[in-house]
Amino acid sequence: MQADSLIINIKAHLRLFRWENLFIVMLTMILVRYALIFPLIYSHIDGIPGSRAGFIALVLSSVFLAAGGNIINDYFDVKIDRINRPEKMILGRHVSFASALLYYQVFSVLGVLSGFAAGYFCGSWRLGGIPLVIAGLLYYYSFRYKRLFIRGTLVVSLLSAMVILIVWLFEFFRLQTDALSFAGAINGFGTVNRLIAGYFVFSFLLTFTREILKDVEDLPGDSRYGCQSIPVRLGIAPTLMIAVCLLALVFILLVLIQSTYLIRFNRYILIYSVCLIDLPLLFIIVRLIRNQTAEGAAIIQRSLKWLMLAGVVSMLFFNL
Repeated sequence: MQADSLIINIKAHLRLFRWENLFIVMLTMILVRYALIFPLIYSHIDGIPGSRAGFIALVLSSVFLAAGGNIINDYFDVKIDRINRPEKMILGRHVSFASALLYYQVFSVLGVLSGFAAGYFCGSWRLGGIPLVIAGLLYYYSFRYKRLFIRGTLVVSLLSAMVILIVWLFEFFRLQTDALSFAGAINGFGTVNRLIAGYFVFSFLLTFTREILKDVEDLPGDSRYGCQSIPVRLGIAPTLMIAVCLLALVFILLVLIQSTYLIRFNRYILIYSVCLIDLPLLFIIVRLIRNQTAEGAAIIQRSLKWLMLAGVVSMLFFNL
């Protein structure tokens, strides 16, 4: 009986931390560095000046801050979640409110300290200050921004995409500490900038779409407690049409990028992106058009998480 209780408790904590999201954060950062930046930048210079310890600190910072953000979001959403998903509630049932606040404080402090450690290793305190700003934005997102029209969705979408950009900032600042290495790496900057920008936009648009679809799911609780989400302000049908338009925009951008840019790399990235990103995205768009309901929105937003994971994994195919 004690063993069963312990397993239930562990599962509840993992759900509270959103372990699957934390895994995607780690995987994204690792692939950005080792599948994109290293082959395109460090192949142009002798040796690898990148700091492994600094990168580990950067990943830990992102994971700690994301976990803390998930916890504080649940903490402020308790009343809303009692309406929207009472059967899935963790706080007050498996984890106490006091414990949740303690976890949030510990993870946030560890995230900020790890960020400053990453800044130290890459020779830039400016980078170290970014996790501090992120920690503040995550708190105010949960406390206030998510209850404001559009602003909360924009903030969380930017923070999600920031996971990609911050890895490149780390490597860029690290290269600046060695003038010879920086000069040798400049030839690869253009390609890396374009790829990072592409993945950043891809992440931002899909996260934004996923968030407004989640808002459709959460409409009953959000409307009762005064959250000015897009579905609350505009209604379900207009919100779902916005989601369709955003996904259509992502599809068009992907096709343009693939036909004008990705084709220069190799056939593997093109085949992968068409089969595992384009076609599933097209299927999602058609399904969302045909099922303009809150239940349909719930299914689509979960599908988008898998699509985003497929996008992350695509980084492996650029340098085959």
